[in-house]
Amino acid sequence: MASPLARRLAGIVDGEYAPPMSSRFVCPRCTGPLAAAGSRDHRCAACGVDYPTLQGSAILVPAPWPHLAAACVQAEWLCQALGTQLAVADELAAKAGYRAPVARRVAEGVRANLALVRRQQQSIIDRLDVRALLDYVVPSVGGPSPLAAGFANDRYSFSAVDQYEYARTDWSGTPEGEEQIRITEEAVFELIDRHCPERASAVVLGAGAGRVLFDLTSRFEQVLGIDSNYRYVDFFHRLAEGPIRFAQVNVRLPVSDETVVTHFTAALPADAGERLSRIGYAVADAKALPIATGSQSAVVCVFFADVIPLHFLLKEASRVLKPGGKLVNFGSLSYCFSDSIGHLTPGEAEHVIRSFGFRVEEQRTSEMWFHDFRDVGGRRAFRIWSYALTKEA
Repeated sequence: MASPLARRLAGIVDGEYAPPMSSRFVCPRCTGPLAAAGSRDHRCAACGVDYPTLQGSAILVPAPWPHLAAACVQAEWLCQALGTQLAVADELAAKAGYRAPVARRVAEGVRANLALVRRQQQSIIDRLDVRALLDYVVPSVGGPSPLAAGFANDRYSFSAVDQYEYARTDWSGTPEGEEQIRITEEAVFELIDRHCPERASAVVLGAGAGRVLFDLTSRFEQVLGIDSNYRYVDFFHRLAEGPIRFAQVNVRLPVSDETVVTHFTAALPADAGERLSRIGYAVADAKALPIATGSQSAVVCVFFADVIPLHFLLKEASRVLKPGGKLVNFGSLSYCFSDSIGHLTPGEAEHVIRSFGFRVEEQRTSEMWFHDFRDVGGRRAFRIWSYALTKEA
């Protein structure tokens, strides 16, 4: 049974959806209104499509069941990889040789991570239709397998590793993570304070583990978040039920015996309840936002504009913003998607920005250092492009 705090975040009151849950989001296919369908799900009142909700995470993508099938398969890949790593660690630990002490620590950390992924996957399995899974896994005759094509080009949709990096930064209270959050939010909030006079509602694209989403409740009356990665959204909702323990396991680039495994506990602030009541966070696609046209005071992107071609981002941002609404961006100047046609210089990007009816209010470039990355064994510096845009009437 979910805690009262988790149920509030999911929009559930006495087994039914509270009105704010269905009024915050709309159908991603036709932007029709959503209504409660049974005790957990949503249904579009206009086109009749059903959208499931798992552990408080509404799946508001145009094709929800294939999306969940993909998430389930990706979770299984990760579970099998973790299972292999665990078997090796257990074998080394059992031999009681010089590698046994570190191996035991590795096994403990991997078990914690594997248990978390299995819980997340089980939430999908409990709801997933076998037909949807087969349609995703088995290719159509003469067509490419979605496993090889459909999601292979979008490495951020169901990331196997980044969940732990983001959870460590956002919710584990480490000094380096909090410093990174401070630098990021200081820049983002300064742009909001200077350029966003209206503070009714904002939407955060690619909200990840949810820290910026949560902290923006200090600036807006209501904050909506979307991310295509089910595991990120699910992680945030699970935090409402209580702290989550996980580990950072670094066997590829061990700096010392002590740092091969580091345990963390992610937790929301003790007074999170009121702020959570003003947040809606759903699995969704930035190219088909489940948000009503002309409803938002601001669209906020933090390390997201580099993972989607700018014209897709601006098209939907323009649709959901009110006239005079703001788009605030803070993120890397490098691109993380494969379509090189969308790799724009800042000058080219400004042309695209104007073509979608936006006016540049402020922009700047800077450099930002990130904390140690598990896969590179050191810190990284990123060139940051931040800006505030106004949607012209």
